Amino acid sequence: MEYLAIGFNVVLATLPHIFVSSIITALTLLKDNYTFRKKIIILLFNSLVVISPDILKIIGILSGHSLLMVPILAFIFSFIYSRLNNENKFKTLWLIFSLIILFGHLLLDFIDNGAELFYPFVRDSIDYTLINKIDLIFIAILMTSFILLFFYKKKIIFVITSFSIIALYLGILIVSKEYLEYNLRKEFKDQDIVLLITYPDHDFNWEFQVRTNRSIVVGRSPIYKTDIIIESKTEF
Repeated sequence: MEYLAIGFNVVLATLPHIFVSSIITALTLLKDNYTFRKKIIILLFNSLVVISPDILKIIGILSGHSLLMVPILAFIFSFIYSRLNNENKFKTLWLIFSLIILFGHLLLDFIDNGAELFYPFVRDSIDYTLINKIDLIFIAILMTSFILLFFYKKKIIFVITSFSIIALYLGILIVSKEYLEYNLRKEFKDQDIVLLITYPDHDFNWEFQVRTNRSIVVGRSPIYKTDIIIESKTEF
């Protein structure tokens, strides 16, 4: 049962990558005269493209999440795609696959648990944590946007609506996160803050940790409220 739960969480965590890839694919590669079967095959191929950095990481290639690998991976997949589909627009394919990997994987990792964007020059993970990949609201927004664009991509109102909803949700999270960090800095302004981190949990709260030269404070704050709840404080 435990392995089943882990597998289910892995699938959920992969969905944001696949949906962002599918949104870009629907807008760029899916033509109206393609059969439904061909569209599905292209979407599946691009799902492989977007999770390729994680595949590389699993087999021990840590540079898969580096910005330097984006054009290289895009080049490889563009070559494969052009051969399989007899496409001669290689530069366009290279750009599309670069966008899929950049926005569909690296950006999502950056706003989740971080990514080694400048590997091998900087080996530390870099992040601006806004979401966790098992964010059901975010997954639902991406899924709805993909469905709209898959069936109605020629209607500009659906394109604008889809991107506006995604931007609005992320914008709300940014404002909430920054406001919480502002209040925490104000709360501990009389102490030297050594570390301040905020990240979302699975119950629509921000978890936070504040380390100063006097104490370590751990707590949470509802994402859609301004309450600060201190759960533990360890003084030196």
